[in-house]
Amino acid sequence: MSENEISLILGKDLVVDKRPVEQLNFGDWMLVNKGISALTVKHNVCYANFLMRKHNAPFPNKEDAQKIALWILNSDYSKSYQKHLLSALELYMEYSGQPIKFWKPKPTTRSPKYLTQEQLKKLIRGARDYRDFAMLIMFCTTGVRLNELRMMNVGDLELEHALVTVRHAKRDKDREVPLSLECVKVMAIYVQKYHSKKSKPSDPLFISQRGNRWSAHAIESCVDRCAERAGLGGMVSPHVLRHSFATAMISNGCDVFHLSNILGHSNMTTTSIYLHVNNDAKRAALERGVPKF
Repeated sequence: MSENEISLILGKDLVVDKRPVEQLNFGDWMLVNKGISALTVKHNVCYANFLMRKHNAPFPNKEDAQKIALWILNSDYSKSYQKHLLSALELYMEYSGQPIKFWKPKPTTRSPKYLTQEQLKKLIRGARDYRDFAMLIMFCTTGVRLNELRMMNVGDLELEHALVTVRHAKRDKDREVPLSLECVKVMAIYVQKYHSKKSKPSDPLFISQRGNRWSAHAIESCVDRCAERAGLGGMVSPHVLRHSFATAMISNGCDVFHLSNILGHSNMTTTSIYLHVNNDAKRAALERGVPKF
C-alpha cells in the first residue's frame, strides 16, 4: 500500500475523535510519551486509522487486536509493511491502556539501489537551475534524508565551519553533518542567489518559487525531472541518492563508524549493509589487507 492510499484513509480519524476530552490524542501521546518523530507519528496515525476502519473496531480490546494482528500476518503485504502495521497497533493498544506485543516478521534484507559516481555526475547535469543544482549537491554529498533536507533552515548552515546541522532526523536526534569543499561553495552561492540579507535563521533553506518551504512532493518531483533530463528516469529518488552517497563513501575508503555518524544511524549494523553492495570496494579492501608473500 502506497502513502497516497494511506492518506485517503484519514477522512475522519477513528483513533483521534473518539477519546475522552481530557486525554491526549494518539498522535500527541506518541510525541509526548514515546519521543517519536513527527513524521513517524503521522505514519502511525495513518496505519492505526486504516486498521480500525478495516476491522470496524474503534475501541479494540486485546482479543480484537490479536485478530487484527493475525489478519496482518496472513495478508499479502510486504514483511516491512506488516512490521509497520503491527508496531502501530502495539502503540495504539499501549495508548488505550492495553499493552500487548506481537511477533513481527523480519523484512528480507536487500542490497540497496544506488547510482554509480558516473551516474551521479550525469544527474547533477540534469539540474534545471541553481536551486535544483544546490539541492542535488546537498543530497549527493551529505546523504541526508528527504525530510531532513526539506526541514533545513538558513541558520542550520555553518559554511565557515563546513557544517550543516540536521534537526529533524529520525527520533528527533540532531546531528552535525560535515560539508565538502564543493558543497560549501555551492551553498554559499545558493544562499546569495535565493536569500536576501534580511533572511532570518529560521527561514527555510530550500524554498519554492513562492518563497515557501519546499514540500516533500515537490522535491521528489524535482529529483525525478532532473533524472529524466539526465537519461536516468525511473532510477532515482531522494533515498536512492542517500544510498548512492553511502556506497560512494565506502568505495572511496570511508570507515563504517564515521559513515554511520554522518548518516545518523543509531546502529552501525544498519550502515554495514553498504559493505556488501560494491564489488570494487571489496576488491580494494582485499588487496589492502590480504597477506603478501
